[in-house]
Amino acid sequence: MGGHGVSDPISKQRKKNRGQLPQYYVEDTHPAIIDKATFDYVQEEIARRKELGPRANKSLNLTCFSGMLKCPHCGIREEKSRLEDEMSVLVEMTQNIVAENARIAQDQDEYQKRYNGLVQRYDAVKARYDDVVATISAKEAQSERLENFIKVLKAQDGTIREFDCSLWGGMVEFLTVGRNKEITVTFRDGTEIQA
Repeated sequence: MGGHGVSDPISKQRKKNRGQLPQYYVEDTHPAIIDKATFDYVQEEIARRKELGPRANKSLNLTCFSGMLKCPHCGIREEKSRLEDEMSVLVEMTQNIVAENARIAQDQDEYQKRYNGLVQRYDAVKARYDDVVATISAKEAQSERLENFIKVLKAQDGTIREFDCSLWGGMVEFLTVGRNKEITVTFRDGTEIQA
């Protein structure tokens, strides 16, 4: 119980309770549809299949490599959304304790401890949020550069037989020359080649 609460009694908007209001867990209020042992077995099987991913489904024609590749940036937009929700909850909790302190006489040391704890949590979440936003911006910029890179490549007719200055400028971001005269070509899509 206490999973949702009315955040605004006038508009009657409901919002997920993430600790702003008391929460309670009540057991055995309804007769069970399945017995506890069956429920536990099914939960274990769900966890096992989740861990295996697509390889858990034997009817799919998969190789030993199926489901093994993962992108380190997938889910970053979901993380951004989760962090925004968390910051919103922390702001609301902070506003609530400030309002409560204004309304009710409290031990100010205890109040300050609670307030500082919320501010520290908010600052940590905000720092992570800023990192995520910067990563998203960098990925969007890289994606735009890659689209332009592909556009330049598609505009070329046939095999390139001689040096083309506009193709070079459209494909290469920069060159790095090392101390031992090794050269690294960095393309606009982020790919690097040692020359």
